[in-house]
Amino acid sequence: VDSNNYESSPSMQEKAKPHFQGPKWYVDTNNGSVNGEGSPGEPMRDIQDGIDAAEEGDTVLVLPGTYDNSDDQNLTFNYSGDNNQPKHIVLISRGGPDSTIIDCEGSESAFLIASATDTTLQIIGFKIINGWSQSPGQGSAISIIFSGGNGESQAAFKNCIIEDGDGYGPAVSIIGGTGIFRDCVIRNNRHEANGDDLGNGSDINAGGIFVYSMGYCCPEETYTGKLLLDRCKVVSNYIDYTGAISPYNCFPRGAGIWTADADIRIMNSLIADNYFSGSNTCGSGVAGLDGVNSEITLINSTITGNQGYSGDGSPSGFRANNYYHEFYDYDTKTIIFNTIIAGNTPNSYQTDFDNSATDFIALENSVFENSTDDDWFDPDDGHYDFNPQFADTTYVLSEYSRAIGRGGSSIEDADENDLLAPSVDLLGNPRPNPAESSPDLGAYEHVLSDYRRAVYY
Repeated sequence: VDSNNYESSPSMQEKAKPHFQGPKWYVDTNNGSVNGEGSPGEPMRDIQDGIDAAEEGDTVLVLPGTYDNSDDQNLTFNYSGDNNQPKHIVLISRGGPDSTIIDCEGSESAFLIASATDTTLQIIGFKIINGWSQSPGQGSAISIIFSGGNGESQAAFKNCIIEDGDGYGPAVSIIGGTGIFRDCVIRNNRHEANGDDLGNGSDINAGGIFVYSMGYCCPEETYTGKLLLDRCKVVSNYIDYTGAISPYNCFPRGAGIWTADADIRIMNSLIADNYFSGSNTCGSGVAGLDGVNSEITLINSTITGNQGYSGDGSPSGFRANNYYHEFYDYDTKTIIFNTIIAGNTPNSYQTDFDNSATDFIALENSVFENSTDDDWFDPDDGHYDFNPQFADTTYVLSEYSRAIGRGGSSIEDADENDLLAPSVDLLGNPRPNPAESSPDLGAYEHVLSDYRRAVYY
Protein backbone atom coordinates (compact mmCIF):
# COMPACT_ATOMS: atom_id res chain seq x y z
CA VAL A 1 0.00 0.00 0.00
CA ASP A 2 1.56 3.31 -1.09
CA SER A 3 1.10 6.78 0.37
CA ASN A 4 -2.01 7.30 -1.76
CA ASN A 5 -3.54 4.07 -0.43
CA TYR A 6 -3.15 2.21 -3.74
CA GLU A 7 -2.66 -1.51 -3.14
CA SER A 8 -0.52 -3.65 -5.40
CA SER A 9 -0.99 -7.35 -6.13
CA PRO A 10 0.62 -9.76 -3.62
CA SER A 11 4.38 -9.89 -4.08
CA MET A 12 4.74 -13.36 -2.53
CA GLN A 13 2.55 -16.33 -1.57
CA GLU A 14 3.46 -19.15 0.80
CA LYS A 15 1.46 -22.21 1.79
CA ALA A 16 1.94 -23.24 5.44
CA LYS A 17 0.28 -25.57 7.88
CA PRO A 18 -1.07 -23.85 11.03
CA HIS A 19 1.18 -24.46 14.03
CA PHE A 20 -0.47 -26.05 17.07
CA GLN A 21 -0.07 -23.78 20.11
CA GLY A 22 -1.88 -25.53 22.94
CA PRO A 23 -2.69 -24.50 25.63
CA LYS A 24 -3.52 -28.15 26.25
CA TRP A 25 -0.86 -30.54 24.99
CA TYR A 26 -1.60 -34.22 24.42
CA VAL A 27 0.78 -37.11 25.11
CA ASP A 28 -0.07 -40.69 24.17
CA THR A 29 2.56 -43.42 24.45
CA ASN A 30 0.44 -45.85 22.44
CA ASN A 31 -0.69 -43.62 19.57
CA GLY A 32 1.65 -40.64 19.65
CA SER A 33 4.91 -40.11 17.78
CA VAL A 34 8.25 -38.42 18.38
CA ASN A 35 7.23 -35.89 15.70
CA GLY A 36 3.73 -35.31 17.05
CA GLU A 37 2.69 -31.68 17.38
CA GLY A 38 0.79 -32.27 20.65
CA SER A 39 -2.72 -31.81 19.29
CA PRO A 40 -5.52 -34.33 19.94
CA GLY A 41 -5.06 -35.65 16.39
CA GLU A 42 -1.26 -35.75 16.50
CA PRO A 43 -0.23 -36.36 20.12
CA MET A 44 3.35 -36.54 21.29
CA ARG A 45 4.75 -39.86 22.47
CA ASP A 46 6.91 -38.79 25.43
CA ILE A 47 6.04 -36.79 28.53
CA GLN A 48 9.16 -34.59 28.48
CA ASP A 49 8.29 -33.46 24.94
CA GLY A 50 4.89 -32.32 26.19
CA ILE A 51 6.48 -30.43 29.08
CA ASP A 52 9.01 -28.79 26.75
CA ALA A 53 6.29 -27.66 24.32
CA ALA A 54 4.07 -26.17 27.04
CA GLU A 55 4.22 -22.53 28.04
CA GLU A 56 3.65 -21.04 31.48
CA GLY A 57 0.18 -21.99 32.74
CA ASP A 58 -0.46 -24.64 30.07
CA THR A 59 -1.70 -28.16 30.71
CA VAL A 60 -0.06 -31.38 29.55
CA LEU A 61 -2.67 -34.13 29.34
CA VAL A 62 -1.22 -37.64 29.45
CA LEU A 63 -3.40 -40.44 28.07
CA PRO A 64 -3.52 -43.93 29.64
CA GLY A 65 -0.56 -46.22 29.13
CA THR A 66 2.81 -47.22 30.53
CA TYR A 67 5.46 -44.55 29.96
CA ASP A 68 8.95 -46.04 30.08
CA ASN A 69 11.00 -44.27 27.42
CA SER A 70 14.02 -42.16 28.34
CA ASP A 71 11.96 -38.97 27.88
CA ASP A 72 9.39 -40.29 30.37
CA GLN A 73 12.01 -40.39 33.15
CA ASN A 74 14.07 -37.81 35.06
CA LEU A 75 11.45 -35.24 34.08
CA THR A 76 12.35 -31.56 34.59
CA PHE A 77 10.31 -28.36 34.49
CA ASN A 78 12.37 -25.53 33.04
CA TYR A 79 12.67 -23.71 29.73
CA SER A 80 15.10 -25.26 27.28
CA GLY A 81 18.67 -24.11 27.74
CA ASP A 82 18.04 -22.42 31.09
CA ASN A 83 17.93 -24.69 34.12
CA ASN A 84 17.15 -21.71 36.35
CA GLN A 85 14.04 -20.57 34.48
CA PRO A 86 11.10 -22.46 35.99
CA LYS A 87 8.10 -23.64 34.00
CA HIS A 88 4.84 -23.74 35.96
CA ILE A 89 2.35 -26.06 34.30
CA VAL A 90 -0.19 -28.74 35.18
CA LEU A 91 0.88 -32.26 34.25
CA ILE A 92 -2.21 -34.45 34.56
CA SER A 93 -3.25 -37.90 33.47
CA ARG A 94 -6.62 -38.43 31.87
CA GLY A 95 -7.31 -41.79 33.50
CA GLY A 96 -5.67 -41.49 36.92
CA PRO A 97 -2.97 -43.66 38.53
CA ASP A 98 -4.71 -46.97 37.82
CA SER A 99 -4.22 -46.52 34.07
CA THR A 100 -1.31 -44.07 33.69
CA ILE A 101 2.05 -45.41 34.81
CA ILE A 102 5.53 -43.91 34.78
CA ASP A 103 7.89 -46.89 34.87
CA CYS A 104 11.45 -45.97 35.82
CA GLU A 105 12.56 -49.52 34.99
CA GLY A 106 14.71 -49.92 38.09
CA SER A 107 17.41 -47.59 36.82
CA GLU A 108 16.08 -44.00 36.72
CA SER A 109 13.96 -41.57 38.71
CA ALA A 110 10.68 -40.00 37.61
CA PHE A 111 10.86 -36.31 38.61
CA LEU A 112 13.78 -33.97 39.29
CA ILE A 113 12.34 -30.63 40.43
CA ALA A 114 15.24 -28.23 40.86
CA SER A 115 14.50 -25.01 38.94
CA ALA A 116 12.81 -22.79 41.58
CA THR A 117 9.24 -23.70 40.64
CA ASP A 118 6.38 -22.86 42.98
CA THR A 119 3.32 -24.92 43.86
CA THR A 120 1.44 -23.87 40.72
CA LEU A 121 3.49 -26.73 39.30
CA GLN A 122 1.03 -29.57 39.79
CA ILE A 123 1.45 -33.25 38.96
CA ILE A 124 -1.82 -35.16 39.12
CA GLY A 125 -2.94 -38.74 38.68
CA PHE A 126 0.14 -40.92 38.05
CA LYS A 127 1.46 -44.22 39.34
CA ILE A 128 5.24 -44.03 39.64
CA ILE A 129 6.94 -47.42 39.86
CA ASN A 130 10.38 -49.02 39.90
CA GLY A 131 12.35 -45.86 40.61
CA TRP A 132 16.02 -46.03 41.48
CA SER A 133 17.99 -43.80 43.83
CA GLN A 134 21.70 -43.46 43.18
CA SER A 135 22.51 -41.67 46.45
CA PRO A 136 21.02 -41.05 49.93
CA GLY A 137 19.92 -37.52 48.95
CA GLN A 138 18.12 -38.54 45.76
CA GLY A 139 14.57 -39.84 45.71
CA SER A 140 14.02 -43.01 43.75
CA ALA A 141 10.79 -41.47 42.42
CA ILE A 142 10.84 -37.73 43.24
CA SER A 143 13.50 -35.19 44.19
CA ILE A 144 12.53 -31.62 45.13
CA ILE A 145 15.64 -29.61 45.89
CA PHE A 146 16.87 -26.05 46.23
CA SER A 147 18.20 -24.52 43.02
CA GLY A 148 21.25 -22.64 44.20
CA GLY A 149 20.96 -18.86 44.27
CA ASN A 150 17.39 -18.89 42.96
CA GLY A 151 16.06 -20.45 46.15
CA GLU A 152 13.83 -23.40 46.86
CA SER A 153 11.84 -25.48 44.41
CA GLN A 154 8.22 -26.43 45.03
CA ALA A 155 5.64 -28.80 43.59
CA ALA A 156 2.21 -30.21 44.40
CA PHE A 157 1.41 -33.88 43.76
CA LYS A 158 -2.20 -35.05 43.81
CA ASN A 159 -3.79 -38.47 43.46
CA CYS A 160 -0.48 -40.21 42.83
CA ILE A 161 0.82 -43.64 43.83
CA ILE A 162 4.56 -43.98 44.42
CA GLU A 163 5.62 -47.58 44.90
CA ASP A 164 8.33 -50.21 44.47
CA GLY A 165 11.22 -47.75 44.47
CA ASP A 166 14.69 -49.04 45.27
CA GLY A 167 18.29 -47.94 45.60
CA TYR A 168 20.41 -45.97 48.04
CA GLY A 169 17.80 -43.39 49.06
CA PRO A 170 14.11 -42.89 49.90
CA ALA A 171 11.19 -42.74 47.49
CA VAL A 172 10.75 -38.96 47.94
CA SER A 173 13.59 -36.60 48.79
CA ILE A 174 12.93 -32.95 49.70
CA ILE A 175 16.07 -30.90 50.34
CA GLY A 176 15.55 -27.17 50.82
CA GLY A 177 12.28 -27.36 48.88
CA THR A 178 8.54 -27.75 49.40
CA GLY A 179 6.51 -30.83 48.58
CA ILE A 180 2.71 -30.93 48.84
CA PHE A 181 1.06 -34.34 48.60
CA ARG A 182 -2.71 -34.72 48.60
CA ASP A 183 -4.56 -38.02 48.24
CA CYS A 184 -1.29 -39.82 47.54
CA VAL A 185 0.07 -43.25 48.49
CA ILE A 186 3.79 -43.85 49.11
CA ARG A 187 4.24 -47.58 49.62
CA ASN A 188 6.61 -50.52 49.44
CA ASN A 189 9.74 -48.50 48.69
CA ARG A 190 13.13 -49.85 49.74
CA HIS A 191 16.17 -47.86 50.84
CA GLU A 192 19.12 -50.20 50.51
CA ALA A 193 21.99 -49.71 52.94
CA ASN A 194 24.64 -52.19 51.91
CA GLY A 195 27.71 -50.30 53.00
CA ASP A 196 28.49 -48.84 49.58
CA ASP A 197 26.77 -45.54 50.30
CA LEU A 198 27.96 -45.16 53.88
CA GLY A 199 30.89 -43.36 55.40
CA ASN A 200 31.88 -43.08 59.02
CA GLY A 201 29.02 -41.69 61.06
CA SER A 202 26.53 -41.81 58.17
CA ASP A 203 22.80 -41.60 58.72
CA ILE A 204 20.53 -43.92 56.78
CA ASN A 205 17.47 -41.77 56.44
CA ALA A 206 13.98 -42.80 55.38
CA GLY A 207 12.51 -45.43 53.16
CA GLY A 208 9.44 -43.38 52.28
CA ILE A 209 10.00 -39.60 52.61
CA PHE A 210 13.16 -37.65 53.49
CA VAL A 211 12.92 -33.91 54.34
CA TYR A 212 15.95 -31.80 55.04
CA SER A 213 16.93 -28.13 55.01
CA MET A 214 19.76 -26.76 52.93
CA GLY A 215 22.13 -24.02 54.10
CA TYR A 216 23.28 -22.65 50.76
CA CYS A 217 26.02 -20.45 52.11
CA CYS A 218 25.37 -19.63 55.70
CA PRO A 219 22.76 -20.08 58.46
CA GLU A 220 20.87 -16.87 57.62
CA GLU A 221 20.26 -18.16 54.07
CA THR A 222 19.03 -21.63 54.96
CA TYR A 223 16.30 -23.03 52.72
CA THR A 224 13.89 -24.95 54.92
CA GLY A 225 12.60 -28.29 53.71
CA LYS A 226 8.80 -28.37 53.92
CA LEU A 227 6.31 -31.21 53.60
CA LEU A 228 2.52 -31.20 53.62
CA LEU A 229 0.69 -34.52 53.63
CA ASP A 230 -3.10 -34.35 53.37
CA ARG A 231 -5.16 -37.56 53.12
CA CYS A 232 -2.07 -39.59 52.29
CA LYS A 233 -0.75 -43.05 53.17
CA VAL A 234 2.91 -43.74 53.85
CA VAL A 235 2.91 -47.50 54.25
CA SER A 236 5.19 -50.55 54.05
CA ASN A 237 8.37 -48.64 53.22
CA TYR A 238 11.60 -50.02 54.63
CA ILE A 239 15.32 -49.66 55.14
CA ASP A 240 17.18 -52.82 54.23
CA TYR A 241 20.60 -53.68 55.68
CA THR A 242 21.78 -56.31 53.24
CA GLY A 243 25.56 -55.98 53.50
CA ALA A 244 28.29 -55.90 56.08
CA ILE A 245 28.08 -52.60 57.97
CA SER A 246 30.07 -51.60 61.01
CA PRO A 247 27.73 -50.94 63.97
CA TYR A 248 29.60 -47.67 64.59
CA ASN A 249 29.21 -46.28 61.08
CA CYS A 250 25.49 -45.81 60.55
CA PHE A 251 22.31 -44.64 62.21
CA PRO A 252 18.94 -45.70 60.75
CA ARG A 253 16.18 -43.12 61.04
CA GLY A 254 12.55 -43.02 59.97
CA ALA A 255 11.75 -46.05 57.84
CA GLY A 256 8.52 -44.22 56.96
CA ILE A 257 9.44 -40.51 57.25
CA TRP A 258 12.59 -38.80 58.44
CA THR A 259 12.98 -35.03 58.82
CA ALA A 260 15.74 -32.73 60.03
CA ASP A 261 15.56 -28.95 60.54
CA ALA A 262 12.33 -28.97 58.54
CA ASP A 263 8.66 -28.02 58.66
CA ILE A 264 6.26 -30.99 58.50
CA ARG A 265 2.46 -30.72 58.43
CA ILE A 266 0.51 -33.99 58.33
CA MET A 267 -3.30 -34.13 58.28
CA ASN A 268 -5.75 -36.99 57.81
CA SER A 269 -2.89 -39.33 56.97
CA LEU A 270 -1.75 -42.84 57.80
CA ILE A 271 1.86 -43.81 58.55
CA ALA A 272 1.79 -47.57 58.94
CA ASP A 273 3.65 -50.86 58.53
CA ASN A 274 7.04 -49.29 57.82
CA TYR A 275 9.98 -51.37 59.02
CA PHE A 276 13.66 -52.33 58.98
CA SER A 277 15.00 -55.53 57.49
CA GLY A 278 18.34 -57.28 57.59
CA SER A 279 20.91 -56.79 60.31
CA ASN A 280 20.08 -54.55 63.29
CA THR A 281 23.72 -53.84 64.09
CA CYS A 282 23.35 -50.23 62.99
CA GLY A 283 21.72 -49.30 66.27
CA SER A 284 18.63 -47.30 67.07
CA GLY A 285 15.95 -46.37 64.57
CA VAL A 286 12.34 -45.15 64.53
CA ALA A 287 10.16 -47.07 62.11
CA GLY A 288 7.28 -44.60 61.73
CA LEU A 289 8.11 -40.85 61.83
CA ASP A 290 11.46 -39.62 63.15
CA GLY A 291 12.00 -35.86 63.47
CA VAL A 292 15.18 -34.01 64.44
CA ASN A 293 15.14 -30.28 65.28
CA SER A 294 11.97 -29.76 63.25
CA GLU A 295 8.54 -28.22 63.35
CA ILE A 296 6.10 -31.14 63.29
CA THR A 297 2.30 -30.90 63.23
CA LEU A 298 0.13 -34.03 63.29
CA ILE A 299 -3.64 -33.58 63.05
CA ASN A 300 -6.17 -36.42 62.77
CA SER A 301 -3.51 -38.88 61.71
CA THR A 302 -2.59 -42.43 62.66
CA ILE A 303 0.86 -43.96 63.23
CA THR A 304 0.52 -47.70 63.66
CA GLY A 305 1.86 -51.10 62.65
CA ASN A 306 5.42 -49.81 62.28
CA GLN A 307 8.15 -52.26 63.32
CA GLY A 308 11.30 -51.02 64.99
CA TYR A 309 14.13 -52.94 66.62
CA SER A 310 13.42 -54.68 69.89
CA GLY A 311 15.32 -53.35 72.87
CA ASP A 312 17.52 -50.86 71.02
CA GLY A 313 16.39 -47.80 72.96
CA SER A 314 14.32 -46.08 70.26
CA PRO A 315 10.55 -45.65 70.05
CA SER A 316 8.88 -47.66 67.32
CA GLY A 317 6.23 -45.14 66.21
CA PHE A 318 7.19 -41.46 66.65
CA ARG A 319 10.06 -39.37 67.94
CA ALA A 320 10.68 -35.61 68.15
CA ASN A 321 14.38 -35.36 68.93
CA ASN A 322 15.39 -31.73 69.46
CA TYR A 323 18.72 -30.49 70.73
CA TYR A 324 20.73 -27.28 70.96
CA HIS A 325 23.39 -26.55 68.37
CA GLU A 326 26.23 -24.09 68.79
CA PHE A 327 25.79 -22.45 65.36
CA TYR A 328 22.09 -22.86 64.55
CA ASP A 329 18.92 -21.62 66.17
CA TYR A 330 16.44 -24.30 65.15
CA ASP A 331 12.72 -23.58 65.18
CA THR A 332 11.47 -26.64 67.07
CA LYS A 333 7.76 -27.14 67.60
CA THR A 334 5.65 -30.24 68.13
CA ILE A 335 1.86 -30.24 67.81
CA ILE A 336 -0.11 -33.49 67.99
CA PHE A 337 -3.89 -33.31 67.89
CA ASN A 338 -6.65 -35.90 67.40
CA THR A 339 -3.98 -38.45 66.52
CA ILE A 340 -3.35 -42.11 67.32
CA ILE A 341 0.11 -43.52 67.98
CA ALA A 342 -0.56 -47.13 68.85
CA GLY A 343 -0.03 -50.70 67.71
CA ASN A 344 3.63 -50.20 66.80
CA THR A 345 6.33 -52.78 67.63
CA PRO A 346 7.92 -52.86 70.18
CA ASN A 347 4.59 -52.03 71.77
CA SER A 348 6.04 -51.01 75.12
CA TYR A 349 7.88 -47.93 73.75
CA GLN A 350 6.10 -46.17 70.89
CA THR A 351 6.44 -42.40 71.45
CA ASP A 352 9.30 -40.21 72.60
CA PHE A 353 9.84 -36.46 73.04
CA ASP A 354 13.10 -34.74 73.86
CA ASN A 355 11.73 -31.43 75.10
CA SER A 356 14.95 -29.87 76.37
CA ALA A 357 15.36 -27.80 73.19
CA THR A 358 11.74 -27.59 72.05
CA ASP A 359 10.38 -24.06 71.61
CA PHE A 360 6.71 -25.06 71.68
CA ILE A 361 4.85 -28.30 72.38
CA ALA A 362 1.11 -29.00 72.42
CA LEU A 363 -0.29 -32.51 72.72
CA GLU A 364 -4.07 -32.81 72.94
CA ASN A 365 -6.87 -35.32 72.36
CA SER A 366 -4.61 -38.12 71.22
CA VAL A 367 -3.88 -41.78 71.97
CA PHE A 368 -0.32 -42.50 73.10
CA GLU A 369 -0.38 -46.22 73.77
CA ASN A 370 1.71 -47.45 76.74
CA SER A 371 2.82 -43.90 77.62
CA THR A 372 0.92 -43.29 80.88
CA ASP A 373 4.07 -43.30 83.00
CA ASP A 374 5.99 -40.82 80.84
CA ASP A 375 6.52 -37.38 82.35
CA TRP A 376 4.87 -35.58 79.40
CA PHE A 377 1.66 -37.64 79.54
CA ASP A 378 -1.24 -35.54 80.87
CA PRO A 379 -4.84 -36.82 81.03
CA ASP A 380 -6.03 -33.24 81.57
CA ASP A 381 -4.97 -32.50 77.95
CA GLY A 382 -6.91 -35.45 76.60
CA HIS A 383 -4.01 -37.90 76.55
CA TYR A 384 -5.29 -41.46 76.30
CA ASP A 385 -3.55 -44.77 76.76
CA PHE A 386 -5.60 -47.61 75.32
CA ASN A 387 -5.88 -49.96 72.38
CA PRO A 388 -7.80 -47.96 69.74
CA GLN A 389 -9.41 -51.15 68.40
CA PHE A 390 -8.89 -50.99 64.67
CA ALA A 391 -11.45 -52.94 62.64
CA ASP A 392 -8.90 -54.53 60.29
CA THR A 393 -5.48 -54.10 58.68
CA THR A 394 -6.61 -50.91 56.91
CA TYR A 395 -6.70 -49.34 60.39
CA VAL A 396 -10.28 -48.20 60.22
CA LEU A 397 -11.69 -47.74 63.72
CA SER A 398 -14.21 -50.37 64.71
CA GLU A 399 -17.63 -49.32 65.93
CA TYR A 400 -16.54 -50.25 69.45
CA SER A 401 -13.38 -48.14 69.49
CA ARG A 402 -12.86 -45.91 72.51
CA ALA A 403 -11.29 -43.35 70.14
CA ILE A 404 -14.72 -42.48 68.75
CA GLY A 405 -15.86 -39.01 69.78
CA ARG A 406 -12.79 -38.19 71.87
CA GLY A 407 -11.35 -35.61 69.51
CA GLY A 408 -11.25 -31.87 69.95
CA SER A 409 -12.43 -29.21 67.53
CA SER A 410 -9.24 -27.09 67.52
CA ILE A 411 -5.80 -26.61 69.01
CA GLU A 412 -3.72 -23.45 69.33
CA ASP A 413 -0.35 -23.20 67.62
CA ALA A 414 2.66 -21.26 68.88
CA ASP A 415 1.18 -17.99 67.56
CA GLU A 416 -2.18 -18.62 69.28
CA ASN A 417 -3.89 -19.37 65.98
CA ASP A 418 -6.55 -22.08 65.99
CA LEU A 419 -5.77 -25.20 63.96
CA LEU A 420 -9.11 -26.80 63.20
CA ALA A 421 -9.96 -30.46 63.07
CA PRO A 422 -10.77 -31.40 59.46
CA SER A 423 -14.41 -32.01 58.64
CA VAL A 424 -13.57 -34.97 56.38
CA ASP A 425 -11.51 -38.11 56.91
CA LEU A 426 -8.66 -39.66 54.94
CA LEU A 427 -11.06 -40.95 52.31
CA GLY A 428 -12.77 -37.59 51.92
CA ASN A 429 -15.90 -38.71 53.77
CA PRO A 430 -17.63 -36.01 55.84
CA ARG A 431 -17.80 -36.37 59.60
CA PRO A 432 -21.38 -37.03 60.70
CA ASN A 433 -22.90 -33.75 61.89
CA PRO A 434 -19.49 -32.04 62.30
CA ALA A 435 -21.05 -28.99 63.91
CA GLU A 436 -22.62 -31.09 66.66
CA SER A 437 -20.32 -34.07 67.22
CA SER A 438 -16.78 -34.46 68.49
CA PRO A 439 -14.30 -35.75 65.91
CA ASP A 440 -12.97 -39.27 66.11
CA LEU A 441 -9.26 -39.74 66.66
CA GLY A 442 -6.94 -40.85 63.90
CA ALA A 443 -7.04 -40.70 60.12
CA TYR A 444 -10.30 -42.55 59.53
CA GLU A 445 -13.86 -42.13 60.62
CA HIS A 446 -15.11 -45.25 62.38
CA VAL A 447 -17.14 -47.92 60.64
CA LEU A 448 -20.82 -46.94 60.80
CA SER A 449 -23.63 -49.37 61.42
CA ASP A 450 -26.50 -49.51 58.94
CA TYR A 451 -28.64 -47.50 61.36
CA ARG A 452 -26.10 -44.71 61.81
CA ARG A 453 -25.37 -44.70 58.07
CA ALA A 454 -29.06 -44.14 57.37
CA VAL A 455 -29.31 -41.35 59.94
CA TYR A 456 -26.23 -39.39 58.87
CA TYR A 457 -26.13 -40.09 55.16
